Amino acid sequence: MNIIIDENKRSLVINEMTHKVAKAEISLLVFLYENQGHICSREQLASNGWPDRVVSSNSVPVAIGNLRKISARELITTVDEGYILNNSSSVTIKKIPSDSHTESPQKKGMLFKYLLLTIILIAIMVMPLGFYHWYKINDSRLYYIKAHNTLYYSNTKQLLVTFFDNEEQIIERKQLEYGVNNTFYVINKYSKVYIIDCINQYAVNSISTSNLYKAKSFTKRGEC
Repeated sequence: MNIIIDENKRSLVINEMTHKVAKAEISLLVFLYENQGHICSREQLASNGWPDRVVSSNSVPVAIGNLRKISARELITTVDEGYILNNSSSVTIKKIPSDSHTESPQKKGMLFKYLLLTIILIAIMVMPLGFYHWYKINDSRLYYIKAHNTLYYSNTKQLLVTFFDNEEQIIERKQLEYGVNNTFYVINKYSKVYIIDCINQYAVNSISTSNLYKAKSFTKRGEC
């Protein structure tokens, strides 16, 4: 079996067939390839697949499962300590180096504009939450409700009613503060997309989805 890892196109070429895969899955396979024949722990794979992010314990097994579906189950072996890429003579893996150093000035300019726009959008959405320790919201109109023994905030009362169907327990104008176990949720909606931030003293764990059922389930599973 011949496998070519193309980091630039985020794809795997297996026996001359191209398969598109997620960036995290590419990163996991590259890390396994660079440590071929050695056991890679789930923590190592998580930090390489999703750097600077907090992900659930299921993220690595799901990514490994997706890679097995398009390659071969025997390519990656599961052991108690993690995963290992088989050092088999029947498997040849070639890694195509990233061409990030040969980008044209025009492409670099487009990337810079895209990056700047992304930073501005992220700042608008999450800076008031991520920098909570530096300042407090005193003038914004906030609403909160205590449910599932946890605090939930939103700047829209109707959004909390939609999630919890209990308008009587929704309280207006309360300053953001941590709830039980130093945890609270912030619920927002932009156009047709729900954005849920689960915030504790260690990290911010977020999802965005247009599916109301999925958004509600995120607030009940204890994602923090």
